Amino acid sequence: MSNPAVSGSNPGGGSPQPLSLSTKLAYGAGDLGPAITANVLIYFLQ
Repeated sequence: MSNPAVSGSNPGGGSPQPLSLSTKLAYGAGDLGPAITANVLIYFLQ
């Protein structure tokens, strides 16, 4: 019987697992492109 707090999946709810550094970097890099594009467009369209 495995401990759900130790395993990677969280099917039953409870407290969520903290994100790893690589996952945080992946989400951050994914948000960076659209943010830069939006700011450049806003700057030039004013």
